Amino acid sequence: MSVTNQDIEYMQYLIGAKNKLVCGADTAIKALRPNAKYDLSVQGGVYDWLSWEDPTGANPPTKEEIFTELEYQNKFIDYHQYFLDRLANYPDIVILVCMLWDAIDQGKIPGKDTEFYTSMKEVNDKFPKTPGDPPVRPTY
Repeated sequence: MSVTNQDIEYMQYLIGAKNKLVCGADTAIKALRPNAKYDLSVQGGVYDWLSWEDPTGANPPTKEEIFTELEYQNKFIDYHQYFLDRLANYPDIVILVCMLWDAIDQGKIPGKDTEFYTSMKEVNDKFPKTPGDPPVRPTY
């Protein structure tokens, strides 16, 4: 699987309703400055920081940083949504462990003729892994 722990940690900024990844200026700012608290007004493409507090002392991100992060987040979503779709559709982990145990106990492991394998394959086929390499997050 090409989803890393770092990818999963990054998903925390993007998980929205119904296990779908979403992004916007707020998710970009949170990804860029995870500890910041702020109020922001955006009108006509002008970003006006009404308040900014970051315990690390970091300045607010620039409009360009926010747009770059949003571009990355959209690519990240396009690439990784299959992973969350699979997670939402796999059988419960307890059920999977029981299926795996039964397959081992019956001497069917390794084997593709087990309920464990077929239940996982059905979900994986329904939500195929995105081809190609995952996007690389820009450095700021």
